[in-house]
Amino acid sequence: MDDHRFDAIARSLGTTRSRRGALGLLAGAAGLALADADAKQRKGRKHGKGKQAKPAVVSAVCLAAGSKSCTVAQAKPGTVLKDCDYAGADLHDTALNAANLSKASLAGADLSGANLAGANLASACLVGADLTLANLRGASLSGADLTDAKLCGANLRGSNVKPAQLATAHLCCSTTLPNNKPAECPAGSTCVGGECLTVLTTCPTAGACGLSFPACPAAGCRCGATAEGQAACFVDQDCATVRSCAASSECGPGQFCLVNSCCPSTGVCIPSCPA
Repeated sequence: MDDHRFDAIARSLGTTRSRRGALGLLAGAAGLALADADAKQRKGRKHGKGKQAKPAVVSAVCLAAGSKSCTVAQAKPGTVLKDCDYAGADLHDTALNAANLSKASLAGADLSGANLAGANLASACLVGADLTLANLRGASLSGADLTDAKLCGANLRGSNVKPAQLATAHLCCSTTLPNNKPAECPAGSTCVGGECLTVLTTCPTAGACGLSFPACPAAGCRCGATAEGQAACFVDQDCATVRSCAASSECGPGQFCLVNSCCPSTGVCIPSCPA
């Protein structure tokens, strides 16, 4: 495995993810209305004649995978599960070490925390699969489609996955690459709770409810404090739609635990602003 190629992909994590929430409610309780500058750009385009959404392109790997019906009860360590259709299946925390899952369809499956050490996943369809905290040490991933697969906290040490496959997956700084190195965050972001987040280093003081939330460079974003004591840009949300947290590791991809907000909870999971 070429360490230099993995080092390169490790430094290119910061994919831009656009999220929009109900503006002005988190900080609004403190009398702060967040201005959404993007609204002006979007104005006049809502009723535009239109472009229809492009149909999803299914890879040849996924078209050929999952030709056999299998049950979750069959999913055990060392079993032959070749060609099994587990698309969308709940396999979280399942022991599948040394199992033969070649050409299996695991698209959209929940494999979070699963033990896939030494498993054969050659030519498997893993599009959109949740592999958060999954153990993939020594797994064979030759030809597998990992597009949009969530690999935060996943251990890929010693696997034969290629950088080109990882380039289409969602990596985090908590992902262990095949060369046993952690994926690195790009310049301008930092590792918070295992996620690469844009941190506003030019903001001397993070905002707090009852005071003010300094503006971030990105339109509609403000500067708040993470549970880890860092300043980070966030997208304002309705308090009714966010969940409480004590650490950023408890939040989903692209989120961090914001403290000192105007929500009832001490900390809330909030989307970070795109880089």
